[in-house]
Amino acid sequence: MNISGFEITMPNLLKFMRSPQRRECTVGLDFNHARVIAVELQKASGGRPVLTKLISEPLKAVESNPEAGAEPLSWAPAFLSTASLESLTAKSRLSTPKVNIAISGPVVLTRFIPFPKMTLKELKATMQFEIEKYIPFESNDVISDFHILGGDGQDKKNMKVILVAAKKTEISSLINLFRKTRIQIRVIDIHAFACFNAFNHAHQNSSKGPSVLLDISSETCSLMVITDTEPAFIREISLGSLDILETFKKKCGLADLPQKDADIQNAVSSHAGLFKEAAEPLVSQIRLSLNYFSHNNPKIDNPKVIYLSGELCTLKEFQSDLLKVLEIQPELWDCLKNIDLANDISKDEIANLRHLLPISVGLALRTE
Repeated sequence: MNISGFEITMPNLLKFMRSPQRRECTVGLDFNHARVIAVELQKASGGRPVLTKLISEPLKAVESNPEAGAEPLSWAPAFLSTASLESLTAKSRLSTPKVNIAISGPVVLTRFIPFPKMTLKELKATMQFEIEKYIPFESNDVISDFHILGGDGQDKKNMKVILVAAKKTEISSLINLFRKTRIQIRVIDIHAFACFNAFNHAHQNSSKGPSVLLDISSETCSLMVITDTEPAFIREISLGSLDILETFKKKCGLADLPQKDADIQNAVSSHAGLFKEAAEPLVSQIRLSLNYFSHNNPKIDNPKVIYLSGELCTLKEFQSDLLKVLEIQPELWDCLKNIDLANDISKDEIANLRHLLPISVGLALRTE
């Protein structure tokens, strides 16, 4: 299953679960993390995707540009600007200027709604009048779409529908930001769905029962519960690595934190108790989210594994806190498991960035 997101070139701006079609290359651009990351994938003769380009622009380099921070979006990292995108463009030699991107945070609304069994045509007619029941905005103020999920087992009378919506003003601001660059938006997706797309590709034909997918970005945290290889619950948590590391820095009395992951790990290991206090708000929100899911889905077994990606996920102390509080086994996963690497791709760069790549890889896997 390939869940997609907002398609700005189509009259209906959200397109879900389309069958893949062959394209020469696709580019996923992720600006939700502390780096702006672009991944280019091409199909080899055997059908497996090949990672042919990987461009990473660190946050610190973007901040040095005097124009950085212009036109900030309410949900995106403050450094996202025309200047930061132009910096990436200047550094890259992508085969196409067209990219797939993802949005996250409170701008995205996701609802799982039970409906009586009906055809897609009947559902479309119904949703025209029902949508405002499920979102706190007028339907004219949002871009929305929905998809019928298929995990209801023997229930022949009911079905579950996933509804996704985003405010038109936020999408327009994002599009206008890119229009001032040489980068062209091909598809606008959802952070959680991009991560799920990468996870699905890496875990083809494997299922360990209900599981949790957690990607931590700079400003937000995307959580998804997966059952029967489909999303069953999604929440965008308005906490990210920047909040936690800033709180940790203040608690330790440090002037600044190191930039390298290994040095951050050493600092956290030296002040494990203070880091636990700093991370507690996020861990608590994750726990509350999973308790909410379990309470509203008593027939579904509790997840046994939480798959981690993004910032903080490699920290041993963070993994330990999750295990103690959630009683769920944390596990790192490899979004490049079923993707080949071109010969000129730096293995060292891949090793350093692998845990930050699921969003950009999931976006690049969007080939329709």
